Amino acid sequence: MPYPYNSRYYPSMPAVELALGAPGAGFSLGPLPTIIDTGADITTVPREYLVHLGAPVVASGYLRNLWGERHRVKIYEVNVRVGGHDFHEIEVASEPGGREVLLGRDVLNRLNLQLDGPNEIVVVLDEGESRG
Repeated sequence: MPYPYNSRYYPSMPAVELALGAPGAGFSLGPLPTIIDTGADITTVPREYLVHLGAPVVASGYLRNLWGERHRVKIYEVNVRVGGHDFHEIEVASEPGGREVLLGRDVLNRLNLQLDGPNEIVVVLDEGESRG
């Protein structure tokens, strides 16, 4: 499934859309514009989305930003759908004031993605599929 890069940034940034759902429920929120962040250990979601879903808080912890500043976060459990792939009971982080969904390596490493920079397209491939 192809997705255009997010051109709100310069240079434009790889992006997809995802849907979220509370554990044991359907995917009730989305499609949400989502930045692909290969530098992020964990997917992050704005708290307002998680509260809207009624997603359970399962832990708390800390995240560091690009400048090394540490921020306290809550960890929620949600279901995530990206390009027709469903992932259940994924732990995502949320920090106060977060405004964007960032897809981290916790989910990215489960997907077969093709980043076509010259054409500014991300393709989420099916298992075993490749494009040439």
